Amino acid sequence: MIACASGKKEASTLEQTRGPLIYALLEYPFFVLYPVNPATTARYRQAFKTSRAKDDPSDAQICLELLLHHREKLPLAARGCADARTLLPLTTSPYGSRSAHSS
Repeated sequence: MIACASGKKEASTLEQTRGPLIYALLEYPFFVLYPVNPATTARYRQAFKTSRAKDDPSDAQICLELLLHHREKLPLAARGCADARTLLPLTTSPYGSRSAHSS
């Protein structure tokens, strides 16, 4: 197991709400993850950047600014148990918020 050397929490933003990376990072209690909707990043870029070109370094800078200046408005990634994370894709429809078993 990896241990945070400083004993402090590490905060990060990611443009996803679930997936292997999120689930792996949430296994370590010193990671605090804030998922950011890609549309939020795009709107921030549109409002505050002169160049609207999308690239990873500028999006990383935007995510950092959101974390530093608007952390209280960002949702925290849920730390569910491994069984709940395994079941989530089975109960969520890829076509919206309806359950896969809804008619």
